[in-house]
Amino acid sequence: MKKLSKAVKILAIAAALSFACGCIPHTELDDQGIATAVGIDFSDGEYEVTVQYFNMEGMGGNAPVDPTKSNVINVSGKGDSVSVALESASAKCGRSFMYGITTLIVLGREAAEQDILKTLSFAESYYESNPSVLVAAAEEKAADILGVKFKEGMVSVERLEKLIRNAEEKGLCSAVTVIDLLADQHRPFAATALPVLKTADTGSDASDDGKDVLISGGMLIADRKNAGELTLSDLSALQLLNPDPVNTAVSADMDGEKVNVTVYDISTDIDHDFEEGRLVLDIDIRANGRYTDSQLENKDASFSEAVEKVCGGILKERVTEAVRNTVFRYGCDPMRLKYIIASDNYHDWLAVRNDFGGYLRNAKVQVECDIDIDRFGIVH
Repeated sequence: MKKLSKAVKILAIAAALSFACGCIPHTELDDQGIATAVGIDFSDGEYEVTVQYFNMEGMGGNAPVDPTKSNVINVSGKGDSVSVALESASAKCGRSFMYGITTLIVLGREAAEQDILKTLSFAESYYESNPSVLVAAAEEKAADILGVKFKEGMVSVERLEKLIRNAEEKGLCSAVTVIDLLADQHRPFAATALPVLKTADTGSDASDDGKDVLISGGMLIADRKNAGELTLSDLSALQLLNPDPVNTAVSADMDGEKVNVTVYDISTDIDHDFEEGRLVLDIDIRANGRYTDSQLENKDASFSEAVEKVCGGILKERVTEAVRNTVFRYGCDPMRLKYIIASDNYHDWLAVRNDFGGYLRNAKVQVECDIDIDRFGIVH
């Protein structure tokens, strides 16, 4: 019933949009396609889009949506802009697409090399798109990602949305929305880390062809295009530097024994200073942690203290490396440093704003990490 209600919700939204008046274009529901995901690629000087839309052929009469099937159709279109390519895809299948409940936009590698504001300009129209739609990058082509049709959920893209949302909850990456991405790229020096998706032949029975989609790393969007690649460790560290960091995980090697620690209640404080004209970033991370242990009788409190020290060192190294790979390497700001400096001392911001990128490239970072870890025992 829960899955069926989601289909009813889709149709209810579609009906509401199709009957809306005013400046919103009117199209009969039978002639519309409910776009659930959009992939954007670029080659030979033009954009190629893949629109994945809801297949409503099984919705009539007594035929409910089959939740064991992907329930989507892919159609492609080309053009010198994304808007033109979307119109081409629409003409090809004879449907007018609605983007009000689109869940995911995937940028192919070549598309991410183009001006991101131009590429995603179609998503800025208030009636054509969903401002909370997620944005991710593809390791190669976006069409390959949307070509994997999952049978879980009401529509295929639900699996990809859950993949990104779950990764965010575990502190592996941020779930970036199109409105956040566009807002960042309108601000000088701001940068956004997107999760990168790749296909894998895993033999999974969750899709029609045995393929799965994984998060393989990250892509740094700065100065309105792909600035460079990020590792999974970089993505996780940048999460810690967000205004509201979530849980993360650390695996500590304790003399050959692997201890998996969940880090939570994370508080990150970022201050700045100057040393001989050089910008210094002071990052202080405090958190709680926990791990389970089936050998409590063989360890004392000093073992947990050792785990705390090792995990703190791992997080310190992870954050330091992420800052080097983003702020120092590209002179960009994925950490809202502009606002941190301006709020701490506006005169400092006035002194650096004309060459902020240069100050970022030559900055120095100092990271401190203090984790209070509890141990939970498992009794066999």
